[in-house]
Amino acid sequence: MLHELLLALEGCPGSLFTLKEDDSILVDGSLPFFNPSERSLLNELCSLGTWYRHVRTFIERQQAADESPGQYVRALCGALDQATADYEACLQRLEEELLADPDLGLAYVYHAVQPHAGLLRALSQLLAELTRLGATGCRVLDVLQRHTAAAVGDERRHLQRVLQRCHRVLLAQLSAWLLYGLLSDAGGEFFLRERSVSETDGAALGRLARAAAAAERQQTPLVEFELDPERLPSYLPLRLCQSVLFVGNSIQMCRQRVEQRVEGAAGVPLSGIVSGHESQFAAEFEALSAEPTLSPLRLERLVNRIKTLVAKHLWKVIVVEAGLSQHLSVMKDFFLMGRGTLYQELFIECDPLLRAPPKAHIETDINEAFAVACSRVGLEDDSVLESLYLTLAPGPEGASGWDRLRINYAVRWPLHLLYTPTVLASYNDIFSFLLLVKRTQLMLERLWADQMDQKSVGGAGRMATHQLRAHMSFLVNNLQYYLHVDVLESEHSRLQAAVAAAEDYEQLRHAHDCFLTAVSSQCFLQSAPVSECLRDLLTACQELCLAIPEGRELAPLQQRLQLKSQLLFRILSSLKDQRAGSHLSRLLLRIDFNQFVSRGI
Repeated sequence: MLHELLLALEGCPGSLFTLKEDDSILVDGSLPFFNPSERSLLNELCSLGTWYRHVRTFIERQQAADESPGQYVRALCGALDQATADYEACLQRLEEELLADPDLGLAYVYHAVQPHAGLLRALSQLLAELTRLGATGCRVLDVLQRHTAAAVGDERRHLQRVLQRCHRVLLAQLSAWLLYGLLSDAGGEFFLRERSVSETDGAALGRLARAAAAAERQQTPLVEFELDPERLPSYLPLRLCQSVLFVGNSIQMCRQRVEQRVEGAAGVPLSGIVSGHESQFAAEFEALSAEPTLSPLRLERLVNRIKTLVAKHLWKVIVVEAGLSQHLSVMKDFFLMGRGTLYQELFIECDPLLRAPPKAHIETDINEAFAVACSRVGLEDDSVLESLYLTLAPGPEGASGWDRLRINYAVRWPLHLLYTPTVLASYNDIFSFLLLVKRTQLMLERLWADQMDQKSVGGAGRMATHQLRAHMSFLVNNLQYYLHVDVLESEHSRLQAAVAAAEDYEQLRHAHDCFLTAVSSQCFLQSAPVSECLRDLLTACQELCLAIPEGRELAPLQQRLQLKSQLLFRILSSLKDQRAGSHLSRLLLRIDFNQFVSRGI
């Protein structure tokens, strides 16, 4: 019986100890010669064999799989072999002792193997969860971390060794990625994945922008990566994972750029990115892998030191080599409507096309009109125009072409790091609002010119329309002045000063993000009540500009304009009291300098 018991402890059932349907080993219930206490003790011993069988089955299944189980699972299998080595040695020693002394009984076997029960049970539970979740790659680390944190005593110590073995794979991948921009991840196990680049990412839909982007990618397209949320280890801070992504993407981007420019430049040293400290950082990664437990804090400090060196290199590439100041001017001139005369000419050319809901294939006509408007203001030879293309974004049914007009900009390397698709979308949101204000101002000016042509025609009704138009022009002109002088010019000056003072890419990005946030906030795009009220008011002004020449009844529209202007003043006044913003105070002072609006409330 003891011989079969030893086989059962090794996970091999026999005639006395049989394998059940749930893959557990138990004493054969049909045998009558075991008393209840012996049966209970034998079944308790068989539990060790069941757990050990689960471990060996998992290892053998991974080794016999047609496809590679992956680096993390292979490391786990190696760690499981080490973790169960003491148990296997105990069974071998126990067999030798039983052969040497036949008088040793069941109690001696129980005493010898019982210290290993906790570890085998913990490993069996770990593998059961891994199998149930189908965990691979970095997801294995999450399951291991949870089970290690819940264990105590010797079980915790053994599980820490298993986790350490898997952490070595992670640290080896991190070292290659952070120091050389190389991702050794054929099985897709790392928490980064290749970014699926859509047609609109960082560039434009139009043919001119696509041509500019294609000229920039004459050879091999630059490959970028992004975080894979399903494989992010939960015990690593998100900011650490984002830093890992940034550093590796930056080094890989520079390496690919060098290899594109220099024929046969694979393996060209990228001196200056990590300042030749690769060997030092590699040694620190080795030291981390030798630690019993991985310290996220120490790892983050190491990654941040590498990130600092990379950020300084990117600052040089973006500011000095790519000419960031020129692109800041481009964004101001076109997206922030710094060239007001250009959009005045564009309004003249495109208003008949875009006033109504646009028809299909209208983008070509719009861009031809844009080219005409550029030539009229002396921009026909500007190389920047090759990367700009006007397009119509999806919008609600019945929306005019003006409301859907957007600018696509083919961002050249390496400025795509700063002008991401999200950033360009924010610029387009600001552009759409500024365009609405500009169009309203131009329409009111056109209405004024028409009224001046007919000023000989008198009447009380004519005077009322003049006063209404003048009041709305006053409001829109002051809003326009506020946006372009108090907000855009002021914030753009701060951005230029911050860029001049920046010493690395992170400071550049922070300054630019602060600029976008400030502009968006001061243009009221982050305040839904103000934004909605402003858009309603400007839309009503445009309706006024169309209603007066057509001789329509103006009483309902006049009442609507009065209510909207008063509501806008109330909302802005409440925001001023809450935030005490100097920019908002200046706008309210201009709108209500003679208390005309506040007296009417």
